Amino acid sequence: MNVSSTIDVDVDPMTAFTVFTDELDQWWGNGPIDAWDSSRCIGRRLEPGVGGRLLEVYEGDALELGRVTVWEPGARVCWQSSVDDVVIEVYFEPAGNGTRVRVDGIVPDGKTADAGLSFVRMTPEWLPRWMERRPAPRPELSRLNVIVHYAKPVAAAIAMPAMSLNARIVAPGNALASASASVLTTADGTLVRLPGSACCSTRAATTRSFTTAAGSSSR
Repeated sequence: MNVSSTIDVDVDPMTAFTVFTDELDQWWGNGPIDAWDSSRCIGRRLEPGVGGRLLEVYEGDALELGRVTVWEPGARVCWQSSVDDVVIEVYFEPAGNGTRVRVDGIVPDGKTADAGLSFVRMTPEWLPRWMERRPAPRPELSRLNVIVHYAKPVAAAIAMPAMSLNARIVAPGNALASASASVLTTADGTLVRLPGSACCSTRAATTRSFTTAAGSSSR
């Protein structure tokens, strides 16, 4: 016996795969009938990679609900149920500007199916709810790229304190219009006022670059 369900979501296949697997505990239901032992359940987790476990997590313990048999990020994840004979196969296929998530439940002839088919029934209901209210990912701010206009770039490069960022110093001589900043935030959160900067200049300029973290410059 095979049963199937589908749902379209407005994200790319890799994001849909990540949400389905990494954020399982966020989108799966938390009602009293949505767990094997709702009185003890504190979360759910799908361990990555072939051999990973689908777990219902308790305080200091866990119940294995399945074992991953296929792990193809952005394309497919499959597992064999550990509580019945169901095989679950989840596909992430491009559909327009989003992704079609298809959940197949396979029950071999003569075998039993119980809670293992719950993903077929509940994914179309619960996954899109989480997609709608899921926080947007925060940008990576470990490195900062800026463009700063200086009338005297060599002097500014010498005076600038070392910080973990890449910057481009622009000086008179060529047509390059860009906004700039007189205050930067370093990797440790320190605010540094750059000497001699002229903010928001559209003055003709020539690009000169340096990497402050390495302490080197080119003119």
